[in-house]
Parts: sequence; C-alpha cells; structure tokens
Amino acid sequence: MFLTIKLKSAIAILLVGMLMITGGIFLYRPSRSAFSEQQEIELPILMYHHILKDSSRWGNYVIGPSELEQDLIYLKENGYETVTAEDVIQFVYQGTPLPEKPVMLTFDDGYYSNFVYAQPLLKQYGMKGVLFIIGQYTDDYSQTGEENPNYSHVTWEHCREMIKDGTLELQNHTYNMHSFTAKRQGSGKQKGETLWQYHNALSKDLKKLQDKFRQETGKTPRAFAYPFGIVSPESVEVLKELGFLAAFTSNEGINQISQGNTEDLYHLKRILRPSGTSAQNLLEQ
Repeated sequence: MFLTIKLKSAIAILLVGMLMITGGIFLYRPSRSAFSEQQEIELPILMYHHILKDSSRWGNYVIGPSELEQDLIYLKENGYETVTAEDVIQFVYQGTPLPEKPVMLTFDDGYYSNFVYAQPLLKQYGMKGVLFIIGQYTDDYSQTGEENPNYSHVTWEHCREMIKDGTLELQNHTYNMHSFTAKRQGSGKQKGETLWQYHNALSKDLKKLQDKFRQETGKTPRAFAYPFGIVSPESVEVLKELGFLAAFTSNEGINQISQGNTEDLYHLKRILRPSGTSAQNLLEQ
C-alpha cells in the first residue's frame, strides 16, 4: 500500500514538472488556451470597386456583373469559402476557426452598383463580402435619394437593408478623405504636417463616420480600408485608439494570418481584380 501511494505521488510530481516545462508559456499567454488547433492560415483578399453592365466603362476599377459571377462560380467550384473582416478578427483574437480554404471579397467606395449587382450575386451563390463606404457620399445620396448604378453611392437606408440581409458587411473607408490632391493623398500624413495635426485630422474624420454608423445603423465598424492604399506609419496608432482591429491596404499579395498576431491585421494585403483578369488567373498565378 505504502509503495503504491509513493508511486502515485512520484507520477503526479513528474506530470506537474512536465507541464511546467512544456506548458509554462500558457502562464504568460493565457488567451492562447482558447485557440483552436488552426494556428495559421493563408488568406487571399480580392479587391473590387464599381460593377457596371456597360462594357465601355470596364477597366482596372470597373468590372461587369458577369465577370463577378464567373469569379464566384470559380471560387465555389474550387472549394473556397468567403469570410468577412469580423471573421478574421475573431480568428486572430479569439481563435474562432476559419474555413480550410478562405477568401475575402472586398468592395471599396460604397457604390450603389454593389447593392444592385454584387449583393444579389453573393446571396445567390451563398457567399459574403465586405463593403467599405465613404461617409460623405453616403450622406449626400441619402439626402438626394438618387439610385443610379452608374454613379450613385449607397444610402443609409441601403446600409440598414444590407446589415439586415447579412450578405455584405459594412466597414469604414473614411468620412471625407477619399481624395488625392496636392494637399493630402487619401488618409496619409501630408508634408509639413505635425504629428498632432495629422492625428487630430485623421481621428476627427474617422470618428465622424463611426458616430454616423452608430447613429444610422446601431453598428460600429472595426475594420478600415486606406483610401488609395496610402498608409502612414502614424495612422495605425489612430486606428487603434478608435477601436479598429483591422485595416486593409492596396499592397498585393497573399496574407498569412496567425492567431494572436494582431499587428499584421493593420496591413492586410489585397489583390486588385481588374476587368479582363479573372479571379482564377489572380489566385493561380
């Protein structure tokens, strides 16, 4: 009996020692215990803009509904599953699993054509996308009520409908910094601007759209797309202070997303999908 008790005690001590050696890291990173076995995943992100039927306007930033549909067919037939910005945030911060072969479809600028053509196609094929809206344009068209796929932008009523539908996730693309002038390029820091001045200008603009989102939809975006893909090192600090957990650039490439690696979420790469070049060509090259 005595030998049995001593043997059990020795085994228990040995197990504790092994846990301290091999699992000690969890004492310093307790959040990792909630992570799934899927520690890292490859994530391509395709970037779309305007969608129009008029082929004379197709180009780098305008494609046809038929081209988008062919992309969706290819993705579905080849085992891709669409994810949203929130899905990726949950994967990195909480360890919530992503599909084995994820892909993200983003649509910049908040064109009404995305509401007319992209949302129905995504819904038809059981997919989701992310729409980055420009607040000033959404305010303007909410006032005029114009609904022309050739040039209009989504209204706040459209936004509420999209949130209810759940096919297109809405995120922030600045309130009124989507311009390229000698004074400022996108949301980047302009030459001669002090850090305080830039911080104040960017924070004021982004907060204006965040507040408008809450006021009109009850939702608050947690992802941001840099206009024209222009990133200033100082912008990340502002994004973090305002509660953004992810930001999208226009740098091309495939992302390697890791659980717990939150910094990479502020420089997510995307692949521009121009007219005449299919998703298949972009993903298989």
